[in-house]
Amino acid sequence: MADTWITDLTHFLENGRLPQALPGPALRLVAYLGRIVAAVTGAEPDDPLGVRCRRRPGRRPCAGQIEGYIDPQSNAIHWACLVCGDNGLISNWENTMWDLSEAGEHPRH
Repeated sequence: MADTWITDLTHFLENGRLPQALPGPALRLVAYLGRIVAAVTGAEPDDPLGVRCRRRPGRRPCAGQIEGYIDPQSNAIHWACLVCGDNGLISNWENTMWDLSEAGEHPRH
């Protein structure tokens, strides 16, 4: 069964940076979510994001690619793997180290 991740990126940060004491599993998760944010904010509409799914259904890597967009009402990033169904919502990503958009211009609205 797929997971739904509701994530506020500021929960992983201290003063806008990753804390040095962040445990390995949390660091890997935030790196993955950061790749999604960077891909969504840095790509043109309809471009593939180039982020592979991290799930391992049946202990085998999922072959899916992540798709995502910025919700124009909430400004949250919605993302999903169409192969395994893993999906989520990322909020408070604006102005983080992963935000590749130019001052308020988000191409994937």
